Amino acid sequence: MKISTQTENCSYDTQYLIEESADSVIYINLAFEKIVSVQSKKAYKEQICNLIQKELSKFKWIISGSVNIDFTWYLHAVERQETDKVGDIDNITKPILDSLIGPSGVIIDDAQIKALYTYWLSRNELIEDN
Repeated sequence: MKISTQTENCSYDTQYLIEESADSVIYINLAFEKIVSVQSKKAYKEQICNLIQKELSKFKWIISGSVNIDFTWYLHAVERQETDKVGDIDNITKPILDSLIGPSGVIIDDAQIKALYTYWLSRNELIEDN
């Protein structure tokens, strides 16, 4: 598993680099071989959540206002549509979403979520980091 973060208008130390903008973005990029879902083994869900929370612990602040969350899943179309290797999109979103919440995450509570978008795109096997 690999994780990386990128930010816009914020840093690990500061919620807003340009105060007047009062808007920041955190991108969390995850790459893993096996999709985690609500039905996954507890140890695997914990492993991924711990990885995400370790990365998020670099942020010295927590979001107290409303948030919009976007999930983009790059999935193999055949596995997604014709097998049970990939869970339903709501079931694969929940464990990742849970890792963003609480003292080890970047938001206090899921009640702060104003909008949640989750969708999948067909994975391109010719692109290495897709």
